Amino acid sequence: MPKRLFTLLLALLAFLALTAGPAAAEDAMPQPLTSGNYQYIVLEDGTVEIVWYTGRDETLVIPDTLDGKTVSRIGDQAFAFRTSLTAVTIPNSVTAIGANPFISCDQLTDIRVSPDHPALAVIDGVLFSKADKRLVCRPCAFAAGRYAIPQGIKAIGDSAFAWCSNLTGITIPDSVTSIGDDTFSSCTGLTAIDLPDSVTAIGDYAFLRCTSLTGLTIPDSVTAIGANPFAACDQLTDIRVSPDHPALAVIDGVLFTKADKRLVCRPGAFTAESYVIPSGTEVIGDSAFAWCSSLTSITIPDSVTSIGDDAFHGCSSLTAVTIPDSVTSIGNWAFSFCDSLTSISIPDSVTAIGDSAFSSCSSLTAVTIPDSVTSIGDSAFSSCSSLTSISIPNSVTSIGDRAFSSCSSLISITLPDSVTSIGDRAFLSCSSLTSITIPDSVTSIGYGAFAGCSSLTSITLPDSVTSIGDYAFIDCPTTLTLTVPRNSYAEQYCKDNSLKYTYPDALDWLNE
Repeated sequence: MPKRLFTLLLALLAFLALTAGPAAAEDAMPQPLTSGNYQYIVLEDGTVEIVWYTGRDETLVIPDTLDGKTVSRIGDQAFAFRTSLTAVTIPNSVTAIGANPFISCDQLTDIRVSPDHPALAVIDGVLFSKADKRLVCRPCAFAAGRYAIPQGIKAIGDSAFAWCSNLTGITIPDSVTSIGDDTFSSCTGLTAIDLPDSVTAIGDYAFLRCTSLTGLTIPDSVTAIGANPFAACDQLTDIRVSPDHPALAVIDGVLFTKADKRLVCRPGAFTAESYVIPSGTEVIGDSAFAWCSSLTSITIPDSVTSIGDDAFHGCSSLTAVTIPDSVTSIGNWAFSFCDSLTSISIPDSVTAIGDSAFSSCSSLTAVTIPDSVTSIGDSAFSSCSSLTSISIPNSVTSIGDRAFSSCSSLISITLPDSVTSIGDRAFLSCSSLTSITIPDSVTSIGYGAFAGCSSLTSITLPDSVTSIGDYAFIDCPTTLTLTVPRNSYAEQYCKDNSLKYTYPDALDWLNE
């Protein structure tokens, strides 16, 4: 999911957060330990960080120890989506706090810290971090109206106002230098905002889904801007920068960064059905066109070398895309949920196709994968329900997890001898797939790789396969027969899992 705080926008991801917790999203995070309703990790100094809370308390006093270890940190969004929580007390032991721990706690009105808390302060109900003078959280249950950030605050933290739908206006003092990632995401009542000349950085998706925001001026002081700060702002038509802005430019209403020649944002409120990206643009930035539902066609110049994560995510009217030979990479989720996209040609210049790049393109019937591509990413074509066939070139060595899952019209697929691994659930619920031959190069087949392939009647496995995950063929027809070499790993797998099998030479006696 790139840093994917679309978590704040999509209810599905909210549900996943409730059931799995943040440990599922952060591969590098140590495995959390559990103490009551808390999940925590042990830090290098022996203290602990709370990373997730599963309780349903209305009034909560966060403990200062867990399993005898001092609670010193509260992690990013650690108490997210606790909809019953109305009041919380943070102990003096906490010396550091991450991005808004109480995001989407929509009944929370009372955050309490002691007057002598060493690291935190509450001013007019809003939580701040003292060391970095950062606004951490304005509870989203506060009543409608404006809010003035105290003078002296330097940073508005990640997700600090996320889901504050009652917020209609904000006064930002000239002490503030940075606006974090997702800071005002889903502030649907926010109609206007004035950014002071002190602001130098605007984070990823800072104003995501501010659906009442119609225009704003970005001051000359801003030298750094993240992934589309205005994604899904479907009333935004006017982004203003000065003609001599040192870092940014607006061309025909579209925002660019000068240093890296990146297209940052085409406002979603634009009604024009086609758009020609200016020649000289080198990067289509993350989420640059996300949710531009009126866009039907796009012209990409041959100066562009990369298409960012989520670049065209949710462009539901986009019917066709021609990617020029200059492009070398297509990002994660780049064309996901482009459900009018019927075909796409990927040039030989592309060496990397990101995870879920074309997932849920439900009208996509044909794809050309060039022989420059070495791997097909996780979920790259998942839920492309109209895709009937695909040819994978000899350059591809791995097929990622869920790469073709739920491609319900996929009848045939040819795997080249270059492929060595087939990921978990790679062909899950490919309900029209009738047969497949696994080449001699493949050594591993993942968990549930062909689960739910309800039309699959035959599959050939080579001697090279030494690993097959659990449930690889579950919910396939009872008539499914696997052709396996004698005395092979695949044969033993069939025996252990009560699968029907035969040998390649089983009928040779008829020709003797």
